[in-house]
Parts: sequence; C-alpha cells; structure tokens
Amino acid sequence: MMKRSALILGLAMIGCSCDALSADGDIDLSFGTDGVSRTGIDDAEGRTLLAVSPADGSLLTCATRGRLSATLEDFFVSRFGPDGVPDPAFGQGGSATVDFDQQEDRCAGIAIQPDGKIVVAGSEHFPQAFGSGISRFVVARLDANGMPDPAFGEGSGKVRIEFAEGSSSAAALALQPDGKIVIAGRARVGSAASEVDFAVVRLLPDGTPGASFGLSGRATAGFDSGSSFVYANDVVLDHEGRI
Repeated sequence: MMKRSALILGLAMIGCSCDALSADGDIDLSFGTDGVSRTGIDDAEGRTLLAVSPADGSLLTCATRGRLSATLEDFFVSRFGPDGVPDPAFGQGGSATVDFDQQEDRCAGIAIQPDGKIVVAGSEHFPQAFGSGISRFVVARLDANGMPDPAFGEGSGKVRIEFAEGSSSAAALALQPDGKIVIAGRARVGSAASEVDFAVVRLLPDGTPGASFGLSGRATAGFDSGSSFVYANDVVLDHEGRI
C-alpha cells in the first residue's frame, strides 16, 4: 500500500531579486501561508504532478487520492492562484475528482491546453481482488472550471485505451502544438509477464485514437529480441514533432 500524505505546495524564489531581504532560493513567503499552500486532503498517494497556466500563472496539480479503501483511488485535480490560494471557482472549493470505473485510478500527467482546458492522464488498475488484475491507459479532459468536458472522448470527458496484447500503464503526458495528446508508459506485448515494452498512445484533440499513428493510435518499442521488461518514464516532443 502506498503511504498516504497531505497534498502541499511550496514556492521557492529561484533566480529572483523580488525583495532585497530575500535571497535566491528562499521560500517565497508571499505564496499561500508563509510559502505553503494545502488542498485540505490528507489521503494523497504517490507523487503529485504540476502544471502552470501560461495565461494567468495559476497552478494546476494532479494527484492520486485514496477513498473508502486501498483499492478505490481517484485522480484529484486542484487549482491555485499565482498567490497559492485555492481557486474556489474550480470544481468544488478548488478541487475536482476524476473517477473512471471505481477502481485504482492513478494520475501520471497533467497539461493545460491553450484554451485553458486541462488534460490529465494515468492508469486504471483492476486489482486481483476485483478480478483480472490488469491495467490500462486512461485520459480525461476538464473544462477550465473543473467540470468534465463533454466534447472529449466518450461524452463524459474520459477515454480508456487498451492494448490488444494485455495490461498497460501510463507514466507521462505531452501535448502537441496541433492539440493531439501523447501518453507514454509500458504495455505487455506477449504471453510472458516479462514481455513488456515502451508504449505510446496518440489521441486526436477530441480524444479519438489517431488512426495515422502506429496501430489505431497505439505503438510499442522493444529493445531486445527476447523477453524484457522496459517502460517509459517520460515523454517530450522535439522541434519536428517527433516523440
């Protein structure tokens, strides 16, 4: 079981001469309360992802939040103003929950579109206690107010992506300049549990898998001819749009 903790933001002044009494690298005491802002939840799990809005400097976070039991987890998305104060106009009191199928939903990436909509991606795990013990990529898009975007994916603002060979898990997210969504992680590519390769999914801006990318929007990359367990931890796009 993952260790549960509170979700806390802090802001350091790196390379800033904003105040003669503050040195580079000091905590910015004007942010939140004495440099710290909290969401108010105490069951955050694993890592928290952060994105900064280029439009207004607001901060968006995506974390995994436990609920009811260790096998019921959701994405937990929060928005803070540039001053670290939770935005009450976002979701409910500054936060929104994204639940796919009442399983283990673990956030792995967050990005903000130019229009202010928020894309979050990760994995939906079906633990052995619930049956199959597999996982798959999941993506959701929220409007700027934290509500699900009905124009994305299946009408509920959500998309679920499975690989034909078996279980898959997402680890990182990137947005292309044309609005396409790229998610990277790993996928099982054979019958053996050790046959796992890099896995990349590309979606069109509306959440539909891009037919021109890989096989129905899905691609894998292996490094050895035999069984190997390799997985991508991050994803970026170069100046020519290559992944």
